[in-house]
Amino acid sequence: MLTVFNCGQGDAIKLESDCCVFNSGKPLYIDLGPSSFTCPINSPEIDLLITHSHDDHICGKFNNNNFILDTLYIPAYFPEIYKILKKLLRGQFVKIPTAFQHVELLYEGSTFGKCRHMEVLNPPLDPNDIFSKKNNFEFSLQEVELFLEQNGTSVNDIINQDTPFNNITYPEGYSGEMFVTIAVSMIKQLTRNGNVTIEKAIKRFLEFDANKISVVFKYHEEISGLVYLMTGDADRSVFNRLIKKNCCLKSDVLKVPHHGSIKNLSKRILSKILPSVAIISHNNGKFGKAQDTHPNTGVIDMLKKSGSAVYYTNDVIKNGVLTESAHSGQIVNAATIII
Repeated sequence: MLTVFNCGQGDAIKLESDCCVFNSGKPLYIDLGPSSFTCPINSPEIDLLITHSHDDHICGKFNNNNFILDTLYIPAYFPEIYKILKKLLRGQFVKIPTAFQHVELLYEGSTFGKCRHMEVLNPPLDPNDIFSKKNNFEFSLQEVELFLEQNGTSVNDIINQDTPFNNITYPEGYSGEMFVTIAVSMIKQLTRNGNVTIEKAIKRFLEFDANKISVVFKYHEEISGLVYLMTGDADRSVFNRLIKKNCCLKSDVLKVPHHGSIKNLSKRILSKILPSVAIISHNNGKFGKAQDTHPNTGVIDMLKKSGSAVYYTNDVIKNGVLTESAHSGQIVNAATIII
């Protein structure tokens, strides 16, 4: 059973199953929504997955502290590991002494506690796979080290930043050094002409990179036979990479990425997923220089034309006019509820 919470402009989801090894008897919470949302916990023990570090997915509160938070799942990439742990532990989690018995890093091909129903599709272990081939990383590690040294730090300092957990096991093939090298190379490119400060370049990179390494996974529900595609805020480049690898994206229920942003879905991508049901968690948010609010009109039209039944956590308002109504309650033939 999938529960999608109406958390406003953000994501907060609960996945429950009696068949799965990883969460039999305890639900998996997927993101926590924004700071204005209070997530209801009614189980003595839960697991938590944070798809990426953006505030509208990580800053929600719990309605109580009387539970065990067993395993925390996060994407296997610096700086997300550091940012997620730092954000979580500066808030309510300091009041939960049983929080995070285990921390597991998720990446393409990994599993949730050896559960055969879960298939993690993103992020890839090789950081070069995250970024477009258009980017030209012509800087050597030595040049990157010099650049960082001039700014009072180093690759090792960045990789080895203290986190609240020293027992995280990094997967075989994980290259934090390579990731930081690419990141700094991009930052250096941004600051070349002197128009962008180091601070702004780093901030721009961190904001740019979080969606690309957002956790994406498929869940195969054994009893109903339904397949769910959980997408976080993954952008088009994530799905295009998976399509290029001939990854099967076909799913019955799609959690539409990034609240229905036009930058995160295309006709080509949708044609590979072909969902019967699409769910958009949103509250008509508008970001940056975008002319349209979330969910984007183009995404709404795209989903309708594909034949998907589209469900919204809040009414869709365009120019002061109600264009799509919110859904509350059970979604027929999808083993999903919006509350």
